[in-house]
Amino acid sequence: MRERLIQIQSPFVEDFLKYTATLQQDNTPLLDILWRYYERNKNYIAAARILDQLARKESVELTLSRRLEYISRAVMCAKSCGSVSSVSGEGEFLHELEEKMEGP
Repeated sequence: MRERLIQIQSPFVEDFLKYTATLQQDNTPLLDILWRYYERNKNYIAAARILDQLARKESVELTLSRRLEYISRAVMCAKSCGSVSSVSGEGEFLHELEEKMEGP
């Protein structure tokens, strides 16, 4: 069902997912759908921001391995963005993600 939802080409899907995510901020499966939706629609920076949010999420459900996967995917999405500009903060965001991957 998730794959079908992600494949729908409608602005209403994005609005629905964003609205539902604001109501249910602890809903990891919903945020997973949202970042996949953004990635599928080539909104890579939005996908990266959701992935970063998931990686930083306070939850006992998320293992360190899963968090690292989220961060590495976020880096990949941020790099996939055609024009990472420092003016909009995307370049700085990418740098922050890369630092998180390197650790302390």
